[in-house]
Amino acid sequence: MKKIILSLIFFGLASIGFGQAVNSNTIIVDGNASLKVQPDIAVINFQIEALDTVQAKSLSKLNLETQKVLEILTSGGFSDKSIKISEYTIESTSDSEIENKKNYTSKNSLNIEFLLNRNAINELIKQIERSKLSNTTFYVSFKISEQKSQEIKQELTRLAITDAKRKADLIAESLKLTIKGIKLIDSSTDSPLYGLNRSGYRNVKFTPPVVIKNEGIHDSAFKTTDIEEIEISENIRITFEI
Repeated sequence: MKKIILSLIFFGLASIGFGQAVNSNTIIVDGNASLKVQPDIAVINFQIEALDTVQAKSLSKLNLETQKVLEILTSGGFSDKSIKISEYTIESTSDSEIENKKNYTSKNSLNIEFLLNRNAINELIKQIERSKLSNTTFYVSFKISEQKSQEIKQELTRLAITDAKRKADLIAESLKLTIKGIKLIDSSTDSPLYGLNRSGYRNVKFTPPVVIKNEGIHDSAFKTTDIEEIEISENIRITFEI
């Protein structure tokens, strides 16, 4: 009879939205926590293209444009090791108006990552503007460093456990039960913009990429741009023994 009474009483509590369950010797409680996080890494991706009717000339143009980008980056203090080529392709298309005529488009993609610094990004934008690059577009996005991601994970876990314990204490007090200990803990982290898996936070875009072409760029183009925070949540399910 006692077990039936406990179940009925808890059903009334569950309607509040705790998301817990009680049986004869355990209480299962969901602890929740969330934090708004500011990124600390800037990621800049350069998309370089070159078009010509001769494949070799298309490649030559691409190499010249790529070299200009590399010179801008190295003059800005970026080392060769920090610059990564993530994609390299050659595409051919036929000209519908001229028989047997083909156009060759060579493409290259470069990436750099560095500690987020608005002034550094703005200075890079100005250098690109002065260089008069003709076939390059670049994108700015942001992510969290590995060190910061671990700190966030630890803090979220601590807050979620505190929340679960608070809820369990309230249930135990309401039902006049005694919590003897913890039988099981299960956790999961959720954030749709992270594309997160259990291994950690990687390659995160906090806002849609900012597309910046080298024409009409203002000196303070990036100083006033808001870098949005993202809310990351953690859910921990704890089974308490009663």
